[in-house]
Amino acid sequence: MLFGVTGSGKTEVYLRAIATCLAQQRGALVMVPEIALTPQVVARFRARFGDALAVLHSGLSDADRHAMWSSLRRGDVRVAIGARSALFAPVPDLGLIIVDEEHDGSFKQEEGVRYHARDMALLRAQRAGAVCVLGSATPSLESVALVRRGKLTELRLPERAHREASLPDVQLVDLRKFGAGPTGDKLISLPLHRAIEQALAAKDQIILFLNRRGFAPSVVCDACGTVETCAQCSVALTYHRGRFRLPPPAPRAGLDDLPRPKSPPQRAPKLARGETAELPGLLSAMTPSPAATHGPPRPRIPVSPPASGAHDARSPHSPHSPHSLEEDTVLRGGRLRCHYCDYSGPLPERCSTCNAPALVLEGLGTERLEALIAESFPEARVGRLDRDVAGADKTEAILASMRSGEIDILVGTQMVTKGHDLPSVTLVGVVNADAALSIPDFRAAERGFQLLVQVAGRAGRRDRPGKVLIQTRNPGHPAVSFAAAHDVEGFLTRELADREEVGYPPFARLALIRVDAPDEQVARDAIGKLAAQARTSPEGLARRVDVLGPSAAPIAKLRGRFRFRVLLRAAERGPLRAAVAAVMAVKDDVDRSVRVVIDIDPVAML
Repeated sequence: MLFGVTGSGKTEVYLRAIATCLAQQRGALVMVPEIALTPQVVARFRARFGDALAVLHSGLSDADRHAMWSSLRRGDVRVAIGARSALFAPVPDLGLIIVDEEHDGSFKQEEGVRYHARDMALLRAQRAGAVCVLGSATPSLESVALVRRGKLTELRLPERAHREASLPDVQLVDLRKFGAGPTGDKLISLPLHRAIEQALAAKDQIILFLNRRGFAPSVVCDACGTVETCAQCSVALTYHRGRFRLPPPAPRAGLDDLPRPKSPPQRAPKLARGETAELPGLLSAMTPSPAATHGPPRPRIPVSPPASGAHDARSPHSPHSPHSLEEDTVLRGGRLRCHYCDYSGPLPERCSTCNAPALVLEGLGTERLEALIAESFPEARVGRLDRDVAGADKTEAILASMRSGEIDILVGTQMVTKGHDLPSVTLVGVVNADAALSIPDFRAAERGFQLLVQVAGRAGRRDRPGKVLIQTRNPGHPAVSFAAAHDVEGFLTRELADREEVGYPPFARLALIRVDAPDEQVARDAIGKLAAQARTSPEGLARRVDVLGPSAAPIAKLRGRFRFRVLLRAAERGPLRAAVAAVMAVKDDVDRSVRVVIDIDPVAML
C-alpha cells in the first residue's frame, strides 16, 4: 500500500514503477476512478509511454474497445489505464497492477455481477505473479487492516513533492456561531466571505466544494409542510435552474466552452430579510416534513405568489424581497428532477397536497451556490463543475480554464476532489461538511473524512501557502477534527477501534440481501421469507451469523419498485457463505415479480 499525503508525488512513483516493469519485458495495468480519468491524467501517462498506452473507459465505442483489447493481446501495447472494467484487460505478461485512489467506492460494481475491483486486482496480481500497488492519501479501513495484519506492505510519502509546498492551514467555521455574511446569506459565512475576498485580491484561485447538485435540494409547502417528491422514488425532487448563470462583466477568450449566457446579468433570488440560512444534510431529501428537522431554518426562497389577501411589509424594491413564479421567469423556466430515476418535470405553482400557492425552495445546491458567488463577487469569473454541466470534454475544458487562470472561483461537487493538480488554488472552502456525515451508513464517517482530506489537498500545491475553511455545525465530529489536523493516522486508528467494538468491517463480513417489487406487500413478504430462511439455517440457529432485519431500505421506493433488505453479518467468511447459500436455495420460491439482489461485502447501503 502506497500511503502518501495529497500532492506527495504518487503518480510519479507509478510512472517509475511502470518504466521498471516495462524494462523487464512485462506489462502494467493502472486503474483509477472513472471520475479521475481526465485527459490531464492520461496526457501525463501518454507523455511517458507514448503509443504503448491503451486507455479504457466507459465512453469507448465497441469498435474502439475491441481495437484496444486486440492491441494488448498482440503485445503491441503493454500498458493499460482505465476505470473499473480495465481490470479484465488482456495485458500481456502482467507484472504490475496499480489501483490509484483505492479507497474510492466506484471500484465496486453495483449492477449485474457484483465485485470490488480493488480486491479483484489483488487476486489477479497474486495469480499472475505480479506486484499490486494500492495508492491513496486516505486509504480504506480494509486496506489498513490488511497492513496491520501483515498481509500488505506499507510504503509512505509523508511530505509533498514540491519542496516549497506544504499542507494547507485548515480552519473550522462553526456555523452555529456565525450569522449571515455580507451576502445576506449564512451559507456563505463571514469568515469564508473574507477569505474569498483576500484570495481574489491576491490573484489566487478558489475552489468551493458542495457535494449537492442542483439549485435547491427540495421544494416545500410553507402551508402544510409537504415536500414535493418523485412519484417513482421515495426521495425529494431537486430544483434545477438549467443553464442560468450570472456572468462576469467581461468574459475572457477561452471561456467559450463554459456554459455562460450572453444576456445582461440577472439578479439571483435572495432570502427575505430576517430569514436565516442553514445547509441541509443529504438525508433532508428523504425527510417527509420540515418539522422533523432541527436547528435554524434552511434557506428558503418563495416560488409561488402569496395567498390572496396576504400582506407583505417588505418593499418591492428591496433586494431581499422574495421572487414569485409570476415575477421570476428564471424560476418558472426551471425543472424539478429526480437524481435516481432521471424524472424531469415543471416546477408547480401550488402544493400537490393542499393546493396552497405557498411553495418555497429549501437548501443549497451547486447551481445556487454558483449564482450566489457570482452575484456577491461580480468581478470574479465563476465556473461550476458537476455532472449537470460536465461531460468528459466539458470537464477538461473547465479544468483547462482553471489551469490557464481563466476561472477565479470554481464551484463543484466531488468531481473537484479527484487528483486535479491546480497550482494556483490557494483557498478551498467546504460549504457544508456535515452533509456526508448524516447518511445512514456505517461508512459515513470514513467517506466524509476522505472527502474533506481530498478536497483540502487541492490547496497550496506549489510555493503559495494554502488555506482551507470547513463550515460545519459539528466541529467535534472525528471526521472533521482529524481532517482539520491532517491526522489521517489518528482517524484510521479511532475508526478501526469503533468498527471493532460494534463488529463491522473490516472485523466482520457482511452480505446484503435486498428485494424490490412493484407491490409493497409482495416485496415485504419476500424479504420476510428470505430472512426467516437465514435465521433457521444451521449458522443462524448457532448464532454464527447475525440476521439484522428485515426492514425497509433507506430509499424505500426506487423507479416504482418497493425495496426491503436484510443484512447478514458474521465474523468469518465460511458461516456467511453457508447462510447465503441457504437463502439462495429458496430465492426462486418468491413471487416472480420480486427481484432479489445478494451483495457480498456491500459498499452502497442505501
